[in-house]
Amino acid sequence: MATKTARGIVEIETLRRYGRVPPGTRAQGSFTLARIRGPLGNCLKFQIRIGDDPRKVARTIYFDWSSQGKVRMGWWHRGAHKSAEVDLKEWALIQVSDEIEEMNTSKGHQRFCVIRVEWVDE
Repeated sequence: MATKTARGIVEIETLRRYGRVPPGTRAQGSFTLARIRGPLGNCLKFQIRIGDDPRKVARTIYFDWSSQGKVRMGWWHRGAHKSAEVDLKEWALIQVSDEIEEMNTSKGHQRFCVIRVEWVDE
């Protein structure tokens, strides 16, 4: 069973054709951060419907986060190493953005660009 801790919205723009949807199409979706039972303890889930395409852009990420404050984190984004001191909610925003922007076409081109990602309830 999951306990929802926060909810946010994400807005993206297609950089390439996505099924029937042309480049330049904007779409908005939601994401949630929840505590779950189990060894990882946290779940970050997002889903976005783009235009009239029947598929949803969606991911579920399970992770462990035991710190109550800020933690120095390092990660890779589109071939570049990044590092910052972040708390759980800041890290979740980074993960949503990075996961979406790392979705490539079959030829390796970036498919989406994140326009906005933010919490709606804090």
